This record gives sequence, structure tokens and C-alpha cells, in this order.
Amino acid sequence: MSTRARVGIIDKHGTITSIYTHWDGYPRHHFPILDGPRGERNNHAHYRTAKRVRELLSCGDCSVLAPNIGCKISFADPEGRRERDQCLFYARDRGDADTGAMVAPNMLKFHEQCVGSCAEYAYLYSTKRSRWLVFKVEEDGLHQGLSRRHPHCWASHYDRARVDQYEEPFAFNFGPCSD
Repeated sequence: MSTRARVGIIDKHGTITSIYTHWDGYPRHHFPILDGPRGERNNHAHYRTAKRVRELLSCGDCSVLAPNIGCKISFADPEGRRERDQCLFYARDRGDADTGAMVAPNMLKFHEQCVGSCAEYAYLYSTKRSRWLVFKVEEDGLHQGLSRRHPHCWASHYDRARVDQYEEPFAFNFGPCSD
């Protein structure tokens, strides 16, 4: 089975641009690819800058997320993709139409996009903070969490009814994790 996710960027005005990813969207897979291993200086092999995130999003919806965007390959050649450790995109590699990035004016609309695409997780690169934020998608809202110290904890919850009230929805400090 697939674990669907949305990967995107939130700009300083709160506008979110995101793509759908189909396979392995759980944090243990996606987060290390997006943020890269700590101590590694090669920002081009992962998505640690707004420029790299925008490059990823410009390719549209993704079947498989990988550290490298790569070049056009056959959708039916999984070995070629694995050898290159590159993403597999619906438009570029299979020729699908209408798979471009979606834009949401706020977190409420982004949540609706997540639910509409059956995403279980959402990953947003904050241009304001220059870092990745991870959410568990639920019908009632987005649950923020995943820190390097406590990757299994969802530290705060954004209620669907209130989520668009926050100017900077990620301004909350994480509290201690209860194991």
C-alpha cells in the first residue's frame, strides 16, 4: 500500500504551493530525503533551500520522492530510477496531464487539499524559518510534530476551525514529549 503525502512550501504571506507524493510518504522516509542527514553539507542532494524546494515543486505530482530530481526516465523502469536515486514524476516520466503543483491561499485550504488527495502526512518548507515542518493529516485538522529529538510525537494541533486565524501558524514552541 502507498502512504500518500503532500510536499510544499509556505511563503512569508502564508500562501502554500504543494505537490502530491504517492509512495512512502511517512516521516521516516520523506523527512530524511527532504531535510537530508545532519552534518551533510551538500544542499543540492536534498531539499534544504527554498530554491531546491521550488525546483521539486515545478515538476508536479510525484510517484516516488528521492534525494535527486533527476532527468526523464521511463515510468516502467524502477531499477533505472533506483540506480540514479531520483524522483519519479507523473508528468515528466509518464506524460500525465493536470499534475502540476496546487496553490492554497492559507492553511485551511491546504488542509482541504491534503484531505482531498488522501494525504496522511504533509511536509511544508517554511521560507520564514528556512526549515521543514511536518504534519499528520486528520479530518479535523493538521497535527504538527516530528522533531529530530522526538520523531514519534505530534506536539501541537491546529483545529480546522481556527487554523486560518494564525498569521504565522508555526510560531508555537514544542513542549516536552511524553513517552
